[in-house]
Amino acid sequence: MDIKFANNTFWSQYNYLVEPGDTISILFQPNEAGKKEPDIQFAGTSIAKYAIKKSLDSLTIAIAQKGAPYPARWDTLYFDRFFPLAQQDNQNILQQKEAILEQWRLQLSKLAYDVLLADICYFQQNGLLAQMGFFEVYSNKYPDAAERNKAIQLVFNQQMAADPWLKKVSHSGRNHSMYYMHYLIRKSLRAIKYNDLGQRDAKNYWEWFEKESPLQLEKAIATLAAYYMNHGFQVTGMGTLLQESSSRMTQPQYAKFISDAASKFGIGSPVFPFVLTDTKGKKVSIASFKGKTVVIDFWDTGCLPCMQLAVGLKQVKKEWKEKDKIIFMSISKDKNRDTWLTSVASGKYTEPDNINLYTEGKGTDHPLILHYGFTASPRMLIIDPNGKLISTNPPRPLNPTDKKHFMQLLEQSTKSQITL
Repeated sequence: MDIKFANNTFWSQYNYLVEPGDTISILFQPNEAGKKEPDIQFAGTSIAKYAIKKSLDSLTIAIAQKGAPYPARWDTLYFDRFFPLAQQDNQNILQQKEAILEQWRLQLSKLAYDVLLADICYFQQNGLLAQMGFFEVYSNKYPDAAERNKAIQLVFNQQMAADPWLKKVSHSGRNHSMYYMHYLIRKSLRAIKYNDLGQRDAKNYWEWFEKESPLQLEKAIATLAAYYMNHGFQVTGMGTLLQESSSRMTQPQYAKFISDAASKFGIGSPVFPFVLTDTKGKKVSIASFKGKTVVIDFWDTGCLPCMQLAVGLKQVKKEWKEKDKIIFMSISKDKNRDTWLTSVASGKYTEPDNINLYTEGKGTDHPLILHYGFTASPRMLIIDPNGKLISTNPPRPLNPTDKKHFMQLLEQSTKSQITL
């Protein structure tokens, strides 16, 4: 169960564990002077799980506001030197959170205790995996990047896999934990990258999930699909995997989710029919571009990766010779029209000769954005001359390798036979 506060999403409370038979009242108190977050009180016969979660969230927020007890010196530290500091801090936090859980243990069912303990452990492990990602970003800026990344790989293979806290997690706790799948996705990313298990191709994730968590394979594939759809997770061949795996799912909830995803993101699926307004107020329909390959990028003002993508796409346009065969379309998720027009004019997010469209002030609530679930930016679609999807998450042309792959997708699309 999630509790969200209007106009205050940062303080929303997520992932409250609910069991059959729970009786609970949630009381909202006005904010005290100088206090940002609304006050929540729980009452009823099943308050233990809710009181625990509230205490855990409050501790997490307090720790985040206080900051790490050690300097995160990305410029001087290698991860194998940094990791013992982070791991010790992580263990201290785990002990504090486990102490909160133990205070209520007698009021919890065995399953509830197992699930909450698993949530605590996997939440903290996700934090360590995220720190690896931060170190990667910074490490790649230095001449000794290869050595720095070897240090990260060493920690992952020798220490993360042997974490003693995860041995406390029971099978049932893991299976019901809200954080286990997030942990599994993050871990799979690192494992595939560090251990030469192949590129970030969907089939490699499937094989890794089969070995790492075979009993949760279907849930893992569904979670990977959700990451791909909502957050732009860069996985090649995902559209093909969705189509192939939809018939292999045995659990109805995952079968339906994958089938729905395949209908939207599967290669060859028709693009969502939309009509949007351009900078001059003219209505533009995607259907009017049949016979052309259309590259659509979705962006919003203030998005740094969107600016970077705009630079990459500009270079692609410059080098592409058959300009009459391709349309470059930019769709903003800005809600304020003046903000959108100013950003278009700035040239930071798009080019004036692109077809620049506006989501009528609806932003992420526009039916087009809701259909694809594009909550994160930037995102791209490549549509063939028949209005069918060639790629729903193509590589961003920001380096020679990804740019080459991107151009190959365009080449493939422009050679598609047009169906009249």
